[in-house]
Amino acid sequence: MSGKEKVFKAVALLYWLSLLAILVYPLMVKYGLLMRLADLIYWIAGYTCHQIPSRSLHLLGVQLPVCSRCASIHAAIALAFAHVWNKKTYAHPFRLNWVLLAVFVAPTAVDGFTQYFGWRESSNFIRVVSGFPAGLAYAYFLTWLISHLDSVVRFLNSKIH
Repeated sequence: MSGKEKVFKAVALLYWLSLLAILVYPLMVKYGLLMRLADLIYWIAGYTCHQIPSRSLHLLGVQLPVCSRCASIHAAIALAFAHVWNKKTYAHPFRLNWVLLAVFVAPTAVDGFTQYFGWRESSNFIRVVSGFPAGLAYAYFLTWLISHLDSVVRFLNSKIH
């Protein structure tokens, strides 16, 4: 197994586990299972998400540990990584399409900024729909970065030595 493959698989597994934790959290809370682990999941998620209840999805009457946008982003990353794992696109360097990246991030940026500046109030549906392409963009960028891992390591080594 190459270094790129190891890195990609580790990153992919991390995101799949994070999505699993997001989805299992409500079951844990609802049925009082592994509450210390549930508390840890919520605490860790708090470092990456505001966790505002009105902006979060609820499963079984329990708020997810991340908001609706973050849940959508995590789901998109996990799905994209499943596709990349299958196609092994991380194995060979490819040219990053910056326009595609910007187009995929734009819906989240527009939704987030227009709400932040008080121009309108977003809904959880819009947050989910706008977050999904941002998750795809993030997975695309990480896959591109991993595909160029050899070059990145060489560059960093040249700066260190």
